[in-house]
Amino acid sequence: MNFQMMTQKTVLPACIPYPKFLNRFALSDGSKLLYCYYLNQTMERSHVDDSGRVYVVVNVAEAAELMGKSVSTIKRLTKELEAHGLLHRSRQRIGKPACVYLCFPSDSEA
Repeated sequence: MNFQMMTQKTVLPACIPYPKFLNRFALSDGSKLLYCYYLNQTMERSHVDDSGRVYVVVNVAEAAELMGKSVSTIKRLTKELEAHGLLHRSRQRIGKPACVYLCFPSDSEA
């Protein structure tokens, strides 16, 4: 693979957002990266529920493959995000992917 220095005209490759507030939480790097993945998915293919809340339907196997992690690791990291209040899952029928709602700190905490 060849590399070149970045210039003023360099077009950046596709990136995922990283909210700065994640640094204030005692989270593993994997869970921070997973939050960013969910945020990116929400920005690209989100849905809106009857209450006006934005969510994304997440296939754990797809997330695992894209992040290069196992399904059990993705599940563990998702639980870590839930425990910190940064994510809420709404399970659908058996065999259907969960709806994932991302949460942000309130303005006073941001």
